[in-house]
Amino acid sequence: MLIHKEDKDFIKFNVDQFLKDGDEIKVGEISLKIVHTPGHTKGSICLLGDGFIFTGDTLFEDAYGRTDLSGGSQTEMENSLEKLKKILKPGMKV
Repeated sequence: MLIHKEDKDFIKFNVDQFLKDGDEIKVGEISLKIVHTPGHTKGSICLLGDGFIFTGDTLFEDAYGRTDLSGGSQTEMENSLEKLKKILKPGMKV
């Protein structure tokens, strides 16, 4: 299990690796860059690949993730969405 260190208090399982912004992980032949996007939780992340990004509970098609959960923050979510605006490129699959 891989998680951002900011979410360690929410996980009841053994964690194999704590992630931080800018880390890279490999899934088979695919490299994914960790983009820390707090707001939904303190440790929310997105996974950035070549021409695509997995946004999890940070960003949806017509909305963004809840911020009313433990560790959530509307201000951090707004900052994370601004960060994603700089990363997302035309044609990128989300």
